[in-house]
Order: sequence, then structure tokens, then C-alpha cells
Amino acid sequence: MDALWQKVLMAITIGLVQLAKNLGMKKQWAGALAVLLGIIGTVSLTASQSWASVVWTGVAVGLSACGLYSQKKNLIK
Repeated sequence: MDALWQKVLMAITIGLVQLAKNLGMKKQWAGALAVLLGIIGTVSLTASQSWASVVWTGVAVGLSACGLYSQKKNLIK
């Protein structure tokens, strides 16, 4: 997956997670939703790589989109 598509997918993931939070989703689930959306987006955009590589890329995109540090603070509260 090209770095440009990863950035585009990150922006889409941020937007969808913010939409879900505005619709009433609890903040503590934002990280899980971001990782799930990152994996789904990466799988849909990548066909030629191994599954492990695709899943790890999706996890990285999701964690980058939700902000790993801020998500850790939300889970601790």
C-alpha cells in the first residue's frame, strides 16, 4: 500500500470515528473502531500483499488515526 493511500485512509478513519462519536458512541470505543476501520480499509485497498502485512498496516493506520496516547488516556478513565 502506497504511503499516500495510508494517509487518505487515516483521514477517512478519523472522520468516520468522529461521526460515530457525534452520534453517541462512547469515547472509550473510538480506538477499537479506528483499528477495525483501518483493517477494513486496508483490506479493501490491498490485494497483492500477504494477510499479515495487510492486517498490521490496518492496525497501524487505525492507531495513528485515533492517537495511541489519547486513546490510552480514555481507556484509563
